[in-house]
Amino acid sequence: MLLGVTIVVLFLIFVGVLIKRAWWGYPPSAGQLLGRGESALVKAAGEAMFPPHPGLAVDGGQAELARYADTYLQALGTSQRRLIRAMFLLFEQGPLLFPARGVGGFRRFSSLTPSQRLAYLEDWAQSRMLLRRVALSALKAVLILGYFGHDENLRALGLEAWEIEPVICEADLLYPPIGEPRSAVRWTRSDLNVETPRKPLRPFTKPAAERG
Repeated sequence: MLLGVTIVVLFLIFVGVLIKRAWWGYPPSAGQLLGRGESALVKAAGEAMFPPHPGLAVDGGQAELARYADTYLQALGTSQRRLIRAMFLLFEQGPLLFPARGVGGFRRFSSLTPSQRLAYLEDWAQSRMLLRRVALSALKAVLILGYFGHDENLRALGLEAWEIEPVICEADLLYPPIGEPRSAVRWTRSDLNVETPRKPLRPFTKPAAERG
């Protein structure tokens, strides 16, 4: 009887520790889909991967990577979204399986010190396990787009997006956008900005063998 009670108590303590580790102590999430733990992981990983650089305007902690990751998740299909979120969970809770160096190495990734986070990512990059190396490459692929795609970094690199004027031709006056009713056509002749050719762009000519 006493052994059974002890096992139950230990099990409840274990469950409580897991719940606290998974959900307790996180700041509010930065998006609609991204959970609080995922948001903290993305921000912490961004700070470790992209420290301040003299040639760029913002570092990884200022680039709003959690907001970018949330938008990125919204654009994915269900299966891809699950894979990305599983990857975020793997890195955030990974120190439980692959402890970071130093004191407190079992803590969540976002709770590690900056030096521990950097060393932890380096360990994944140099791991003998293919899964760990591939997972790190996938995490980098997601975050690097958000970091270098940040407006201020694009301007610092001289790559800020240009405003592109939409091309409006005769067909746009006749056909609505795909899936929209005929009433969705919003252009008029005054909006045309492409000259309609009055003769074929490449006039037909008979093959030399058929010329008489």
